[in-house]
Amino acid sequence: MADDSAYLLYSRWTGIARNGKRRTLVEYWRVPNYDRTGTIEDALTTDGLPEIGDSKYSGDNSGDNSGVLYCSQVEPVALDPEEELDVCVTWVEDPVSLPLVVNSYATRRTIAAYVDSQGTAIVNSAGDPYVPGLTMTRAVYRYEIIKRFSISHWFNLDVVGNFVDQINSDDFDLNWTDANGDSQSLSWPAYTAYLDDVHAPMVSEPYQHVQATFMFLVDMHISDTAGLSFGDPNDDEDNNQYDGWSTLVPDMGGRFLDPTTGNITAMTDDNGNRIGIGFLDGSGHKLYTTDTPFNAGGSSIPVINAFYVIPDTSFSSLQTALSDS
Repeated sequence: MADDSAYLLYSRWTGIARNGKRRTLVEYWRVPNYDRTGTIEDALTTDGLPEIGDSKYSGDNSGDNSGVLYCSQVEPVALDPEEELDVCVTWVEDPVSLPLVVNSYATRRTIAAYVDSQGTAIVNSAGDPYVPGLTMTRAVYRYEIIKRFSISHWFNLDVVGNFVDQINSDDFDLNWTDANGDSQSLSWPAYTAYLDDVHAPMVSEPYQHVQATFMFLVDMHISDTAGLSFGDPNDDEDNNQYDGWSTLVPDMGGRFLDPTTGNITAMTDDNGNRIGIGFLDGSGHKLYTTDTPFNAGGSSIPVINAFYVIPDTSFSSLQTALSDS
């Protein structure tokens, strides 16, 4: 070390260790041979002395290599008679290196209800569907994932344009190290996670960055009820698919395809009387006839069409941005 280079006297940590808040490392440095005819600003540029904006791993001087530190303050504290200037250097944990925070809890969402808990169609006493139909609520998971980003990384990711108001088209596997240093993971199968909102305020301390909170709704409902056509829109199988984010509509209407004439005609009962709205069989024909009567409270199930009106996309780049690198 050159005679005029600054050197470290001692250091100490303040703050609570890695609980999502920044810790602070305070170092005391000495600048030898301080020239009293110069300025303090000149002294603070002495070789070896950290400068505001510098970064380093926390283990470089402290023996604790758990994160990246950012130099936020350099200020003189004492000048002794031997022309030596003592300087206090403050390091904070780089906010972008802070651990991911994941919170989860149950919430409810409203969905259409066309069959009861026993799989029986919900109809009036004459066997006709209710218009409008009934609704029910279903428990789903709400996940809030908090991550800090540099300004450039955040805008390059374009979360709002690429991911908000969409569901995952492939499996989403997130891996991270929590505030205690333990490895954590979560996994959502394709077509189960919906990113419905993100809050991303700009934070100015210790430098400008973005603290983003991603709000996911995860619905892992699987339909295994015969006659319900749910599932992955790219999969030909009707049942045992994750269908929570499909929009359900019963196959019903005021007209049907007459199998005898091939013509579209007004919905009628078996006696040819117009009945307004009735169930269809998925091919445009009337679902129930005299040979297969439909009785309220019976075991018959209407055909339910499932449509994915929420767009889907790959969350792979978002997964990479949130996971530990």
